[in-house]
Amino acid sequence: MLLAIASSQALRAEQPTRNWDFDIKTPGTYKLQIEHAMTEASGTKVSYTISIGSETRTRELELVADRPFIPLVADVPATQKMRVAITGLPEAALKQTRVYAYNADYVPYGEYFDPTNDSGLQEVERVRKILSQPDEKIDLGRVKLTIDKLVSPSIDIEQGLKQIDAMVRKIRAMPEFGVTATSRAIALQRYIYTAGA
Repeated sequence: MLLAIASSQALRAEQPTRNWDFDIKTPGTYKLQIEHAMTEASGTKVSYTISIGSETRTRELELVADRPFIPLVADVPATQKMRVAITGLPEAALKQTRVYAYNADYVPYGEYFDPTNDSGLQEVERVRKILSQPDEKIDLGRVKLTIDKLVSPSIDIEQGLKQIDAMVRKIRAMPEFGVTATSRAIALQRYIYTAGA
């Protein structure tokens, strides 16, 4: 019996393994999405291991081929590295395997992550990075335009910032604009509410 267990472990150690490393910058609950691009080999057992910090979890599942699936969900409490290892498939099949680790808050429940449509994730990360700065360093115009771009991807953030800068220059050039908060508010009110270009 011990010999059978030892030989089983030795076979597993000899099987090809492929690792994927992710640099998780935002704490949260992360889903691990796997896509094996191969025809299904009935009964094939595949081992999925996820390591975050000192914690490691492994699941052995029957192969799911030609469609995405989520074998593991993990809580990531702080910025850190995540390693995913897959064992139990031939090397050629491992090379065709795709692995995505994504924050569960970014993809609606019951849906899978679509890597061709991840621009929104980049914008969310940009907003998080901006909002993590001290209050006095946050550019409200950039934050507003970045959030607007999440709703309407056609928005050009840099062009919007140029328009805001042009408005600020016009307001500062107005005769009402002075050194006091009241005079500045009057100039801003006139710019916004007085008919004109």
